[in-house]
Parts: sequence; structure tokens; C-alpha cells
Amino acid sequence: MTSKVVPLEGVVGLVGVVAGVLVGSPTVVCLALPSVLFVRRLRRLHVCRQRKRLQSEALGVLIDVMGQQVRSGASLHGAVMSAIEDPSVVALEGELTVVASAVNGGQSLESALFELGDRTDLVELSLLATSVGVLVAHGGPVAPAIERLGELVRSIEVARLDAQSHASQATASAVVMAALPVVFAVVVALIDRRMAAFYVQSTLGAVCVVIAAGLAAMGWLWMDRLIWGPS
Repeated sequence: MTSKVVPLEGVVGLVGVVAGVLVGSPTVVCLALPSVLFVRRLRRLHVCRQRKRLQSEALGVLIDVMGQQVRSGASLHGAVMSAIEDPSVVALEGELTVVASAVNGGQSLESALFELGDRTDLVELSLLATSVGVLVAHGGPVAPAIERLGELVRSIEVARLDAQSHASQATASAVVMAALPVVFAVVVALIDRRMAAFYVQSTLGAVCVVIAAGLAAMGWLWMDRLIWGPS
């Protein structure tokens, strides 16, 4: 018997609806759905960024395995296939399995690598696949080329991590700007109880709060996209 885990956005929506019904506030009930959508979007952003980080780490392992195989005397074809089948590159399994299946089905390795380079959205993997495909097709000094590719891919990853560290301040500014309308509304409601009753108890107030919260969330997501790029 298997148990199902309730998604975080489902918990947020359920709590919002129950709380709104208990306190008799249409505002809280109306905020439940936008909150669910916003939490779902945040979770997807987190999962996407975590997946890209794991893929970058797996790519470094892939290059190391290829270099070790080449230095031990294996052919480039054998080194590539051994690296693809290595269990340490499981984060790239979806992309590499297609290459292995194509080669096992009779397609040439260089053709499968060129297709991978065109298909993947990971820049470093596209660069590696295209470069190794050229080496397989036209030959050349394999070991030095793999070593230079590894250095280039790692330099790209270092540059990305450096850019992400510099983006942390911009992210904090985006969070503050998105939270300012909420803070202002809370302060006004504390100062004037009539405003609090309007926003919490009336239908028109609920509509105003939902629109404002939606615009604030859209603004935060837009600024997040500008800082981190599309995910």
C-alpha cells in the first residue's frame, strides 16, 4: 500500500479556504487560488534550478570518465559510450539515454551527438556533444581535446556560479519591492480599523486585495526572470 504526499500548494490552498470560512472573510478565500498558483510557480523554479545544478555536476563527471577512458587506451567511441553508461551521470540520463539508444539502433555516434547538441537546452552539454561529435567524425588529438573541453566547461560553470552569487543582492531587492505593497496595506489596516474591515470583510475589498496580490506576484516573477533568466 503506497501513500501519496500532498503537494505544498494544495496545503496552502486548503488552509486559505478553511481560514477564510472560519473567520468569515471573502478576502482570505479569494486569496487561496492565487496563493496556490504562486507557490506552485516557486516550487517549479526551485526544482528547475536544482536540476540544472545537478546536470552541471554530472557533466563534469562525464568529461572526467571520458578522459580516464581515453588515457587508459580506449577509443573515443568506447570512451563516450562508457561515460554515457556511468551511473554517476544519472542527472543527464534523459539526454544520454537517447544517444545510447540511437547508437545501439545503428545510428552513427557523431550523428547522435550532433542531434543531442541541437536538442539540449544545457549550454555546456551542447558544446561538449558538438565538439566530441566533430572529434569522432574527423579525428584529431583526442586526449588534449577532451582536457581542453573539460577546462572550458568548468570555466563556464564557474562564471555562472559567480553571476548567481552577484545576483543574490538583486534577488533581495526584488523580494523587498514585491513585499512593500503588502507591508503598506498592513500598516494602513493597523492605523485605520475601517480600512481593515473593508479589505477583509467586503467583496470589493477582497477583489482589490486579490488584484494587488496578483500584480505583486507577477512583478516578483518578472524581476526574478530578469535576474536568473528563463527557467
